[in-house]
Amino acid sequence: MKDLLRIKHLQHRNTLSEREVRKKSIAIGEKLFSLPEFKQAKTILFFASIGNEPSTYKMIEHSLQKGKRVAVPITSFREKSLCLSEISSLEDLEKKESGLIEPKKEKICDVPLESIDLIIVPGVCFDEEGYRIGYGGGFYDKLLRKAPRKAFIVGLCFEQNIEKRLPRQSHDAKMDKIVTEEKVIEPE
Repeated sequence: MKDLLRIKHLQHRNTLSEREVRKKSIAIGEKLFSLPEFKQAKTILFFASIGNEPSTYKMIEHSLQKGKRVAVPITSFREKSLCLSEISSLEDLEKKESGLIEPKKEKICDVPLESIDLIIVPGVCFDEEGYRIGYGGGFYDKLLRKAPRKAFIVGLCFEQNIEKRLPRQSHDAKMDKIVTEEKVIEPE
């Protein structure tokens, strides 16, 4: 079931033009910046968006300009885990062989997960109860299980990728809020 929903939502998201992604991403960013959790956060973990994901690059730049410490994940496919690296500008990032955007080798600066106040999570789709379907690797679910209690978890996605309720398993992590271009969802 998850695989079919993942395919459906990826196909739907891929119909968006570059202009639509940019416009919707700006609206998502504005809603994110208005959250009290964003305003209070000192250290934020962002994902470096790829393809037709909500674009996080302007959000990262805005956060850095606001004096926030920004970290992005580095993917270890062998260990099926994410480690975190601080970046001081978008210039610290490059496209890897995997297709992911991650810090350049010489710019890697480890950030302990315990220091993160706000975690921005990607997903293929989310539901109104705070759950998500990712890309199937389990990287974020594993990271979120280890996240400190103080870390606030926010999923970003387009309104078209919201479902009423998604199938879930016991290891699936729940978001504290989900931000789309139209609204902020606050699951109970």
